[in-house]
Amino acid sequence: MKLLSLFITFAILLYTSFAYDVYFDKDFKMFIDKEHRAEISNCRYNSSKVVYCDAKISYQWACKDAKNNSDHSACYRSFAFEGFPSEKFKLTFDINLRKFTSKCRDSFKTTSHFKKVNLMYDNKNEDTIADLSTYVKSFKIAESFKPMNSKKYYFRFETKNNCVFYGDIKIISSTKL
Repeated sequence: MKLLSLFITFAILLYTSFAYDVYFDKDFKMFIDKEHRAEISNCRYNSSKVVYCDAKISYQWACKDAKNNSDHSACYRSFAFEGFPSEKFKLTFDINLRKFTSKCRDSFKTTSHFKKVNLMYDNKNEDTIADLSTYVKSFKIAESFKPMNSKKYYFRFETKNNCVFYGDIKIISSTKL
């Protein structure tokens, strides 16, 4: 039993020594609703062929949606001292890699950030990957969803040594934090 436990511990250490995260550039923008209410940030590519991002929906939007000025003002006053609460989520993008060469893999040994990342569809830059407006207005995100209209969206990754590869997005999952 001790030997099995030792083996499992060794396997975990071995796996994590090869796993790495590479963060998206600071200019990367992506939205999951057409009104841009959900803030997506802190995106990173993980060596397990997954992209992780943080998502936040602020209750500030409830005040902006108030029916009249007095409701609007009352809503803002109620949060004046404490700030607006928010709902937070972790988004997980399962991806298939294309053109991921050993040169690209080796470039991660010297950097923790990409030079540039773009969300793309049909060889054009995009910023809205899905329209979950109904969910977002209710301060929720669907547990699992595909890109808008099940189209083939992908990430275009460019490393600091100018290696370009792609990550085709299969499905997106969300977990409430």
